Amino acid sequence: REEGTVAVEYTIKLDPTKTPKAIDFTHDGGENKGKTEPGIYTFEKGQLKLILNEDRKGRPTVFEGKETTSYSVMVLKKKGK
Repeated sequence: REEGTVAVEYTIKLDPTKTPKAIDFTHDGGENKGKTEPGIYTFEKGQLKLILNEDRKGRPTVFEGKETTSYSVMVLKKKGK
């Protein structure tokens, strides 16, 4: 681990039967141990997009728009060959 970085471990639970697809990140340690950050996700065209509510006040319902300003948005792209 690099100096100045923080490692966080989660247990991740997916529910692809929900619309939008649901994802939960549950903290495995630290001061937030056992607390869950609800989110939604989509995977298309080699890109994984996650929207998480770190305040744990309900699951996000949209991927874009003013509602997402209070959420954590992560976009992971597939690395080219």
